[in-house]
Amino acid sequence: MNKSAASLMPDPKETIQLETIDLSRLSQRDTTEVSKLLKTCEEHGFFYLKLAGGNDESAILQDWEHMLSFTKRYFDLPTDVKMLDHRNNDTTG
Repeated sequence: MNKSAASLMPDPKETIQLETIDLSRLSQRDTTEVSKLLKTCEEHGFFYLKLAGGNDESAILQDWEHMLSFTKRYFDLPTDVKMLDHRNNDTTG
């Protein structure tokens, strides 16, 4: 690898700490957790989702097939219909 390409690679010793968002707190509409989720999505776009510790764990896992079906139906729509969701902004769809 040439020197310029190597300079673009992240240092393998560096790690990024991802936030953990608690689904049960979100379900309870905890304002601190909601704010943390919004900030994390705006700044990083990645987070861990904590499912354990509440009734929500089984509910979200049971809905998995429904979410996959919904996603497939959406992406099967014609392009002109999906483009109605376009917002001319890279962060809002």
